[in-house]
Amino acid sequence: MTQATIYYLDGHQRIGAVSVWDPSSGRVELTSVKDKTPISPQWPLIAHVDRPLHVTPLGKRDEFQNYVIQLVNQQTLGGKMISASVATTGIQICHYSDSEHLIERFVPWQAVKTYRLGHIPLQNDQNPRAPAPDDPDPAGNPPEAAATDSRSPLALGSLEVRKASQLKSALDRGKAIEQSGYDRNLNRTLGDILVQSGIVDSEQLNVALHRKRSEPARPVGQILIDMGLASEEVVQRALAYKLGVPFVSLEEFDIDPEAVKFIPPTTAARLRILPLMFYDGRLVVALSNPSDSEALNILNFLVGYPVKYALAPRTDLSREIDHYYGAAESQEAAEELEMELVESPSPQPNRQAIEKLGQEKPVIRFVNSVIRDAIRQNASDIHLSPREDYVQLIYRLNGDMIPVKRFNKGMLAAAVSRIKIIGGMDITERRVPQDGRASVRWDKNDVDLRISVMPTIQGESVVIRILNTRQGLKSVDDLGFSEGDRQNFVDLIHRGQGMLLITGPTGSGKSTTLYAALHELRSKRVNILTVENPVEYHMDGIEQMQVNEPAGFTFASALRNMLRHDPDIIMVGEIRDRETGQIAIQSALTGHLVLSTLHTNSAASTVMRMIDMGIEDYLISGTLNGVLAQRLVRRNCSHCTKEETVDPWVRKALGIGDDETFAVGTGCRACHDTGFSGRLAVYELMVMTPELRTMIVAGTSSDELEKQAISSGMTPLTDNALSRARDGSISVAEVYRIRLA
Repeated sequence: MTQATIYYLDGHQRIGAVSVWDPSSGRVELTSVKDKTPISPQWPLIAHVDRPLHVTPLGKRDEFQNYVIQLVNQQTLGGKMISASVATTGIQICHYSDSEHLIERFVPWQAVKTYRLGHIPLQNDQNPRAPAPDDPDPAGNPPEAAATDSRSPLALGSLEVRKASQLKSALDRGKAIEQSGYDRNLNRTLGDILVQSGIVDSEQLNVALHRKRSEPARPVGQILIDMGLASEEVVQRALAYKLGVPFVSLEEFDIDPEAVKFIPPTTAARLRILPLMFYDGRLVVALSNPSDSEALNILNFLVGYPVKYALAPRTDLSREIDHYYGAAESQEAAEELEMELVESPSPQPNRQAIEKLGQEKPVIRFVNSVIRDAIRQNASDIHLSPREDYVQLIYRLNGDMIPVKRFNKGMLAAAVSRIKIIGGMDITERRVPQDGRASVRWDKNDVDLRISVMPTIQGESVVIRILNTRQGLKSVDDLGFSEGDRQNFVDLIHRGQGMLLITGPTGSGKSTTLYAALHELRSKRVNILTVENPVEYHMDGIEQMQVNEPAGFTFASALRNMLRHDPDIIMVGEIRDRETGQIAIQSALTGHLVLSTLHTNSAASTVMRMIDMGIEDYLISGTLNGVLAQRLVRRNCSHCTKEETVDPWVRKALGIGDDETFAVGTGCRACHDTGFSGRLAVYELMVMTPELRTMIVAGTSSDELEKQAISSGMTPLTDNALSRARDGSISVAEVYRIRLA
């Protein structure tokens, strides 16, 4: 049985045999060596508790990080450490004593005045006496930037590397630990590390673990990210701490160009890895998923020897891979294609020549690189827009049209021919619009492409809609509802009959919300049928149909046939006319739950829109369960936010106080100089009440319906958006852009 020593603040010590050692939960039980009686730790009087560990030789002292802890009795603890963790009860250090000894040292918070772990000043939310970021380091190390989140796993001893020299030192430390055979973090779960570092509490972790039971392939870390409880960066830092590998800041790291050339662009993009440098006869790469054994095996095979890796957030990797590979790849393919086009035999090729041109390797490479680049950047659409003297390539990112590159106009015919081939269209038809679709495999997920080709006076214009299943399919928990609205929404979609409508303009995320509802419902033992135009995402366990108007298969005719197919739940992609609306209403009246969308501005105006279609008000009152009106707003880029300047008249229009401050993105490489990174939904949820049903039959105006809905608990869309601006997620300019009143 090992022994431990209790060091008290008044200077005396007690040695005992360890019977229980769990400092992170405040449980340390010792037995006196002399008389075998229990030693009861009196934590308010304790400075620290040490337990020696005997291991194989670890190497030189200068291979480890420094730490300094100033105690309340003016005593200073310090030295070298292998790792550290910050729990709710105190700081736990793996202290390096000499080449053959380690000491597990636990310092309770009551004894801590200030502390620094590694080279980074740390703070603890529960400890007001933590040092300021610019305080001098008692160990003699220069001060560096503090963590942006004081509870981040930086406090767990995970050293963020920003330079090649730091990465080399971190790899050396990892090598020493590997040789020692000692790593106390591998048996700890990621969730436990996040709880002990204060990122989430045990209740939140239990909720995430409960959700994982229904989605076993989804990592707990990703669930916590989707729940908004932890950022991707924080989760990756915690994972790096658990595995004992470096966490690299890619935006500041000086990447070796020779290392980048060592891995082909297609391989780097497919495996989502970025070569960083060569060191100690090894290629060092950054990746986000160390459990992807297939990727690591492929890398080891390509390189010819085992690679070393560091962790980085997935979004940062995608951005840097695009920066180092994407532009060069598409440009190289374009230049290769231009060289081939110089030898094109005729400006008006026949069908055989067009087919041959569309299957040439340079053309295939060019189109593939454009599509791959757009998926990497999470673009929703690709535009090949012909101009008088050139072709403009445009991606739609976060709802904005972002010009990417210009190409020689002579490339247009070849590129369009290739796109028509993969979309199953007639490559010789250039006079009328054509639609097509294709599916590609990206990062182990299917990505659907909806292709539209239209003739213009400058040549054929192409738009490719990208439907990425992983990006588009969400659960109800991922939609950003407040707890009250989430409960109301879940209640609405679990009702046995009636109608729920999702409203908003084109591009407001209505389909995403509908699919989230279906995702929630398909676990029930019910028959779910959908009719859509087009079917955007394929879902197992649900029978989906696509409208074919030329063949006479419309929303209305589909609905009539669906009722004979024994459905419990019906999803109609859109109610466009009176006939479809009436059949949907009849379906809701006869014991079916109907989910659909409508193009209206607000929840209350949805009722007036249905009446304008010719649907009787008493039918609407009897079947409508609720209306969710929503918009998509652009999220501020976290890398380049600053305080937003809000005009006085905007403050007045939105009812914002003069002393309230807000944030806005200024634009950087991470967000393609837009200031935005992704989008989120803002909404208003109107749940039908007896008062609202009575007002509908009485012919009350939409303004009065809205007032009644607000008095019944509905948060107006503008107020919901303003709450997201107040927490820094979006700018006030975004609120003003989508305001309803």
